[in-house]
Amino acid sequence: MVTGVETDGLVLSLIPIILEGLTFYMRGIETTKRSFRYHEQLRSLIRELSAENAVYANTLNKLLVGTQRLGTSYESYIATMDDLLQTVDKLKRRLKLDSAGNLTLTDSYAFKDCYKGLKLSLRKANYNDLVATLRRSNDSLHRITNQTMTFQSLRMSSVTSNHAVPNFNLINDRAQGFHSAIRAGWQCTCHSNHSVNLRLEPRIDRDEIWTTLTLRTVLQDGTFPLQTRLQLSVTLACSVLQLHETPWLNDDWTKDDILFIKRSDNIVYSHPFVTQRLASPERPATTDSTMRMAIRNQTLYGLGVSLIKLWYGSSIADLKKPDDSKIITIIESTTTITELTPSAAEFRTAGRLLNELYSNAGVKYANAVGRCIWCDFDHCTTSLDNTGFQRAVFRGVVAELKENFDFLHPTILT
Repeated sequence: MVTGVETDGLVLSLIPIILEGLTFYMRGIETTKRSFRYHEQLRSLIRELSAENAVYANTLNKLLVGTQRLGTSYESYIATMDDLLQTVDKLKRRLKLDSAGNLTLTDSYAFKDCYKGLKLSLRKANYNDLVATLRRSNDSLHRITNQTMTFQSLRMSSVTSNHAVPNFNLINDRAQGFHSAIRAGWQCTCHSNHSVNLRLEPRIDRDEIWTTLTLRTVLQDGTFPLQTRLQLSVTLACSVLQLHETPWLNDDWTKDDILFIKRSDNIVYSHPFVTQRLASPERPATTDSTMRMAIRNQTLYGLGVSLIKLWYGSSIADLKKPDDSKIITIIESTTTITELTPSAAEFRTAGRLLNELYSNAGVKYANAVGRCIWCDFDHCTTSLDNTGFQRAVFRGVVAELKENFDFLHPTILT
């Protein structure tokens, strides 16, 4: 039984032989008195067969080079190939070619003496039916091949789209809500032009899940790199100067107010956020009234505590020792243990860890932390609204942290 591949090969080999035979006959007819009558008819027949041969070859190349599978079209394709082969075989017999498709004549000059004995018709009309059949078969093969490739492409597109189409309606609703919230809350009465910017992203990976993590959670993770923590220390110090006493940054801000985006399994450490909850109950103070008298600047103290957490990669609660929570006094052999409030215990833990930072983190980092904890800037005021105090904080904290980072990682932070 002849297979589809073998049929393809037979047709591809026979049509060029038939074309060669027609070319031979066209040269032979030039030696007869009928040259003018049949020359153009043979030439036209050769052109049409050559065109159909080219279409057939292109169809096969498209199917085979594209490594397409015929699937349910296989039977129809093979049946059409059989029709094509039978048509080519009929054409071969009408042109008086032998079973292998070879010429029975080899000398074009002997053509005029022999072609009558061959009973060979040189009229193109006698071959039009076969040429038409070839054309129909070619058209069928072409359509089957194109449909197969189209369906294959649609299947691949469908597989890809299952993992690529995000929920655009959800994204659109959130964009609308964000814009509406800004418009509703915008109450500036000045005449200057204001604008708000929305970051553009493709968002084409539907499987990617975005979540937010607080600095508290990130510190508990244990995979927060020291290099990234030191870089964040510079960002937080600068942000305190930028956002102090604004609605974005409370005096008693904590590690729960700093957020990071987690995209799938990756935490974007390079772009931290500060969160502010709108229309929520007022948050209770984290520092008691007694400690507020001892802490000269609550915002800077919060920064100092955060810098300690960033260096050690742990919370103050995890770094606290039992003695940090109590004061032991001995008077005339009487021992008194006084339990400290949580904020007082934190203050004591921060002071102890500050002393350790000089040997662990280096002088610049420890100096920056100490100035924040004790608010020690050799300045007459401790208000961050004061321009002179701002400069003192920048030089004594931000600049020190940046110089420390640049020394350890000179090509990262600019």
